[in-house]
Amino acid sequence: MKNENPAKIYRISPLRRGLFSGIWVLFSLLLLVLSAAENDPASRSALHITAAIVLAIGAAMTPLVWYTRLTVASGGIELRQFGWRARVDWDNVAAIVRDAGAFGLVLKKPMNRSASLGLRVGILIPGWYTSQQAAMVQNGRWLPLEAFAWSWRRGPLRRDFQSYAPTLPVSEKAF
Repeated sequence: MKNENPAKIYRISPLRRGLFSGIWVLFSLLLLVLSAAENDPASRSALHITAAIVLAIGAAMTPLVWYTRLTVASGGIELRQFGWRARVDWDNVAAIVRDAGAFGLVLKKPMNRSASLGLRVGILIPGWYTSQQAAMVQNGRWLPLEAFAWSWRRGPLRRDFQSYAPTLPVSEKAF
């Protein structure tokens, strides 16, 4: 018997969204403050231009963080990121992993290629994934949900997972 609850949409925590946007603004403001202390007009102009560029980059990247969402429904989950999405049925989820620095789903079968490629970008960033996570991302069998850990800790995401997949094991040890 399938659970007929409506799909729920989760977003990255407000703190993470705010910090991401705020860092760009603060860095731009810092550059402007430094420019006020600069006596050389050319250096002051360079700092103004740099502040504007930093602010423009932040403004361009902020929608990436604000757009990201996780949809949890009776048929499975969907992780949407700007430019790609990963859709996983509940019967393809082997376990939920919840540990310090790791929150995600271990999949039984690899996810589709486009979603897997979107996740592989993180492999290029040192420290983004543990070596075990990186290997699973490479194989298309790890769906990271760390950005939604706030909703898990607060309870609604955990309750939805339990509602839609009550027999799914939750591992408190990463790997």
